[in-house]
Amino acid sequence: MAVSPDGRRVAFVATAEGKSGWMVWVRDLNSLTAHQLPGTEGESGDPFWSPDSRSIAFMAGGKLKRIDLSGGPAVSLCDALGSVGGAWSKNDVILLSPKADGALFRIPASGGSLTPVTTLDKKLSESSHRGPSFLPDGHRFLYTAYTAEEEKSTVYVGDLDSKDDLKTRRRVLTANSNVIYTPPGYLLFMREQTLMAQPFDPDKAVTTGDPVPVAEQVDYASSYSQGTFSSSENGVLAYFSGTLGANGPLTWIDRSGKPLGTVAEAGVDAGLPAISPDGSTVAYGRFDSQAGSREIWLHDLVRGGESRFTFNSKVNLSPVWSPEGNSIAFSSNRDGAVYTPYRKAVHGASAEETLGSDGQTTMTDDWSRDGHYLLESKLNPRTSNFSMWILPLVSDKPGGQKPYPCLRSEFRMGNARLSPNGQWLAYQSDETKRFEVYVGAFPDSAGGKWQVSINGGTLPHWSRDGKELYFISPDGKMMEVDVKAGPGFQISTPKPLFGGVQNAAGYDVSKDGRFLVAVRLPLSSKGTMNVIVNWSAGLKN
Repeated sequence: MAVSPDGRRVAFVATAEGKSGWMVWVRDLNSLTAHQLPGTEGESGDPFWSPDSRSIAFMAGGKLKRIDLSGGPAVSLCDALGSVGGAWSKNDVILLSPKADGALFRIPASGGSLTPVTTLDKKLSESSHRGPSFLPDGHRFLYTAYTAEEEKSTVYVGDLDSKDDLKTRRRVLTANSNVIYTPPGYLLFMREQTLMAQPFDPDKAVTTGDPVPVAEQVDYASSYSQGTFSSSENGVLAYFSGTLGANGPLTWIDRSGKPLGTVAEAGVDAGLPAISPDGSTVAYGRFDSQAGSREIWLHDLVRGGESRFTFNSKVNLSPVWSPEGNSIAFSSNRDGAVYTPYRKAVHGASAEETLGSDGQTTMTDDWSRDGHYLLESKLNPRTSNFSMWILPLVSDKPGGQKPYPCLRSEFRMGNARLSPNGQWLAYQSDETKRFEVYVGAFPDSAGGKWQVSINGGTLPHWSRDGKELYFISPDGKMMEVDVKAGPGFQISTPKPLFGGVQNAAGYDVSKDGRFLVAVRLPLSSKGTMNVIVNWSAGLKN
């Protein structure tokens, strides 16, 4: 959400009954109703205003778009896949990160070519630059440099005119949050769910006092390190509270879309479920908002009951079962800023074993059914894209257990899944400017590839018998494709099974064809948008 610079309106994204996806809405603060902006239907997000408060830029369909409040269609300005936040200067320059895992780029407000502005500092293990916000001069800007060690994420002041941003940028403070400057001289940012204000001199780009709390229980998306707050140039502050849906418990859903019950305790923020080969246990990530960590837990699907699997108060992701079901591979940032693969036995008190680290963030994707390979996604520090690698787990050759590339590309790739017979590899790639699902031969990628999805797709999964392939469409439908035996790879046209899973934080499929989905909790009907006029006057009290 975003307050207009003149403080007269607020733009936000919301769903509407009878319609799918998110749309941009505008509410005049002197009105009791809000209205939808035509042309923003779909999966819109991250609105931000022009300096004159007459236009809004927003992300939708993998694009940065612009729409004028006076009327007219939404106009695409550039590609923006997974972007988080943007800013529009008084010099008609838009600053954004076209990818959620990249640096900041500039583009004319009328559209055109993207030009790089910042550079990720690999020595500091920076993974992305996000949440840009211009200072009053329209040239310098605030942004947050994120690292895997969230407590080390740092806010800097950059300059559009700088030729070497890593040398000229100025460190401002440490914060795992988006940060904005607001008159008469404060920075607003989050400390967990508390909105803080810290005195700031925009000319010298330095803080001039200690931070103080402004509001509590402000919505904070921990997965993106973003708070839902905004401020105008004339002292209007707005923020959401009680509306941000976290991941809910894991939910069983049948092929018709009927919910069949939940897994894990009520109120648990669960994600990335992985069902064991025998179907008796599910491993999943569980977020602890107090500790700021995500641990892996195990839930017994036969008898009930849960047990914690990892114990390091860091971020542990992507559990993958061994074919025998006696151990789990996962990724963790416990030993530094990058994610490294580990392996641990499910039963007994055996220690965790690192599967090697080369200094690159590495995510565990799948384990071959013969137990010989672990499929990994590695972050390329040069392109900030993921590519797919194979880690041999069985080798007779000394040093033979070193990872080697399986599919390397200039595009973003990930969520790779091996077919049960080990011959095919399903994955997602944005080579067509949006994510589509593909299948390629494995392990010999020279054997060709096939595009499975037609109008976009992510998160591919195989049925346990390998006769079906599933993925999620951009409009939130679980799609199914029949895989036919024969020479090459033969597939049917994708067909929808059920909807409502566009925000799923992962899923898995049982032997009997049920889906275990990490769904997003519905947005609370008790949530409110809070607006404070002349908000800084309260700081004097």
